[in-house]
Amino acid sequence: MWILSIMAVVVQAALLSASPKTVTINGHTFLATISNRVEQKVKGLMFRKELPADSCMIFLYNADAYRPIWMENCRIPLDVIWVNESGKVVEIQEKVQPCPTVYKSQMCPEYGGSVPSRHFIEFPAGTVSKTAIKLGDKAFWNFSVPDDTN
Repeated sequence: MWILSIMAVVVQAALLSASPKTVTINGHTFLATISNRVEQKVKGLMFRKELPADSCMIFLYNADAYRPIWMENCRIPLDVIWVNESGKVVEIQEKVQPCPTVYKSQMCPEYGGSVPSRHFIEFPAGTVSKTAIKLGDKAFWNFSVPDDTN
């Protein structure tokens, strides 16, 4: 009997880990690509030619900090929200444009990061306006932040 109980827990954990990762804000749910490792954060959405309207990329950290972004090698404009540990929106940048290819990386402007935040989420440009996201709104996600997030 106890073997069946253990197997049920293992199956349930496997199903949860296989379920799509999502971020929900203002009643809109987005399929989330999770970026929690240094190499994932450095690459971000570089070189992507599109980001579907129902998708986002969430950058996860285990401490608060000022987290400006830049758009080197990014091909698409983005809306970005910064959130605190509980998901409350603390900063917003809309229609952030890709860095022109004529710039060297040290010349690309930085966006956001003017207030401490725990995480930030990138959406296709226009998402903030379409979903009426504003400061103080709360984002929810259906996954836990790994302890080893860096």
